[in-house]
Amino acid sequence: MGNKMTPLERISVYVHVAIHYGLEEAIFLDSIVFWYKENKANDRNFRDGRWWTFNSVGAFEELFPWWSGKQIRRIVNSCRDKGAILVGNYNSDRRDRTVWYTPSDELLALYGLSQPGTCICPNGQMQK
Repeated sequence: MGNKMTPLERISVYVHVAIHYGLEEAIFLDSIVFWYKENKANDRNFRDGRWWTFNSVGAFEELFPWWSGKQIRRIVNSCRDKGAILVGNYNSDRRDRTVWYTPSDELLALYGLSQPGTCICPNGQMQK
């Protein structure tokens, strides 16, 4: 069957994220991390030392048709309030209310990723 994952295998990949933030948040955060990695690999949307992705609530409704716009806003706010994502606005038009998202360092660590220039060791050295 190739390298495709079954839905249960995919869910098990982010169980640790669901335990930390909640199931709905983990599903949403997985898409944010996916686009973070895509943008990093393609050197897109790098602002203030981080790779960002952006979407409107309407676009998220298309990605997650089982959630309403109100539910998506609640999940996004929950992720932000729990420190899983950072939210910004890098739109060239000040009237554009599209929100930009990037995973927090804590979320990246849960995925085994790290943000450039960050180190979990205070003195920058790994312990042996």
